[in-house]
Amino acid sequence: MFADIPHSVYRLFDHQSRLLYVGCSYFPAERKLQHSGKCWYSEIASMTSTEYLTKELALAAEMTAIELENPLYNYTHQINKQRVTRQIKKDKQRAARAARQLAIRSRCPRCGGPKDYKPGVAYCPPCVTEDQRERKLAHGWVPSPTFGKHLCRCGKPLYVSPRGLEASYCQECKKEKNRQYRLTH
Repeated sequence: MFADIPHSVYRLFDHQSRLLYVGCSYFPAERKLQHSGKCWYSEIASMTSTEYLTKELALAAEMTAIELENPLYNYTHQINKQRVTRQIKKDKQRAARAARQLAIRSRCPRCGGPKDYKPGVAYCPPCVTEDQRERKLAHGWVPSPTFGKHLCRCGKPLYVSPRGLEASYCQECKKEKNRQYRLTH
């Protein structure tokens, strides 16, 4: 309805000619009165306006004026500008963090040697094997006293629980044995 009507960009100044507010309206004098409920309305000493042929041109000019002239009380556009600035800072921080983590991820934290990055894998392959062995030991599994003599059919050593019960298969072979049993029964 008002898009085809010429609009104005108005500027409100205080007694010291400081810019208080920049706005856009098809009738700037009436719009100025609508600001009477604002806490800064008593500071207004003068007003200037520039007319544009369409509302779109006036809105573009208003945004440009707010960005360049930085009025004291245009909160909406200043908040948006701050949000954009904060988002840019966050994006830069994320990129720097990702670069640091990629550098960290390409090195094994245990031995310092190079490793391929795989999600969920912290160590290089030799350290993964050693870490798994240490975890088994930490959870109460101990190698059998005849470690190396009792081997599974695949060649891996068997482990003994704290109760002294020795397994007859390693974990992988046990899974395979169970799978074959389910297929035949």
